[in-house]
Amino acid sequence: MFLASIAIVNSIWGYGYFTTIPKDFYLKSVGLLLVLCIIGYFYTKKTKYLRQLSEMQLQDEKLDVLNNLAASLAHELRTPLQTISLGNSNIRACLLHLMQGYNLAQEAYLNPPDMSKTVLGALDSTLINIENEIQTSFTFINMLLMNVNRKNIVSADLEVCLMSDCVKDALARYPFNASERNIVSYDVKNDFEFLGNKLIFVHVLFNLLKNSLYYTSKKKEPSITICLQYGKSKNILHFRDNGAGIPKKYLKYIFQKFYSSRQHGTGIGLEFCRAALESFGAHISCSSKENEYTEFSLFFPANFTKDPDVKNKWHKLLQNDINVLKSQPGI
Repeated sequence: MFLASIAIVNSIWGYGYFTTIPKDFYLKSVGLLLVLCIIGYFYTKKTKYLRQLSEMQLQDEKLDVLNNLAASLAHELRTPLQTISLGNSNIRACLLHLMQGYNLAQEAYLNPPDMSKTVLGALDSTLINIENEIQTSFTFINMLLMNVNRKNIVSADLEVCLMSDCVKDALARYPFNASERNIVSYDVKNDFEFLGNKLIFVHVLFNLLKNSLYYTSKKKEPSITICLQYGKSKNILHFRDNGAGIPKKYLKYIFQKFYSSRQHGTGIGLEFCRAALESFGAHISCSSKENEYTEFSLFFPANFTKDPDVKNKWHKLLQNDINVLKSQPGI
C-alpha cells in the first residue's frame, strides 16, 4: 500500500503538477504517508488479531457451557441408569430360580399361571437387552464428557500403547446394534506401538465409528474398514467408509471446533480427535469423495522416546502455559 502511494506521488511529481511545492515539503509528506501506512498496517493486524482472539474466547466459553451442561446431564442420567442396572441384575440373578420353581410347580400339578416356553425363553434375553441399552447409554455419556472436557487431554498421562490392542478394545466396547458390527472389518497385521493414552485414543475411534455408522446407514451395502500401515518415519491407521462422503469445499472445516454438517451435530467430535492426536505428537487428515468414500488417516511418529515421563513433562509445561495465559488480563 505504501509503495503504491509513493508511486502515485512520484508520478504526479514527475509530471510537474506540483513543481511549485518545495522539495522539503514533499519529503515530509512522503514521511507522513509512510507513518500513516505503518499505523494503518498495524491497526489492521491488531484488529484481525483481536477478532480472532474474541472468536477463540467465544469458542472456549461455548465449550465451558457444554462441559457444565454435559456434567449436569451425566449426573442426572447416571443415577437412574445405575438403579435400573442394579435392579436388572437382581432380576436376572433370581430368574433362574423362579423358572425352576415354576417348572416344579407344574410337575406337582399346582396349576401355576400358564406361560409359554417362548415367553419364558424371552425373559432372559430381554433382561440382557436392557443391560446392553444401559451400557450403551453409559458409553455415549462418557463420549460426551470426554469430547467436551479438554482437561482430559492435557492432564492425561502418556504411555507406550499397542495399536492392535486399542482397535480391538474399541470394537469390543463400542455399543453396536445387531447389524452394525458386521459391517466393520479390520486388519492389524502391520501392528505398531505409539506414545499416547489408550483411553483417550479409544474415544477417538469411538468418534470415528459413530460418524461412519451415521453416514453409511443409508447405504445398501455399508462398509467400514480399519487397517494399519507400518513405515520408517510414520505409522498410519487408515479408517475408511463407503458412506455419503464430504463435499470438497467443506473438508478444510471438519476439524474446526463447533463445525458440523449434521442437523443435530455438536461439532466437537472430530475437533476432539485432532486435539487428542496432537497431544500424542500425531496428526489426522481426511480425504473424501461424495457418494463414494471418506477416509481418515491417523499419522504416528515411528521413532519416539519410550520414556513417557519425557512427554508427560511436556504436558505439564503446556498446562502451565495455559494457566498463565488464562491469568492474563484481556487486551
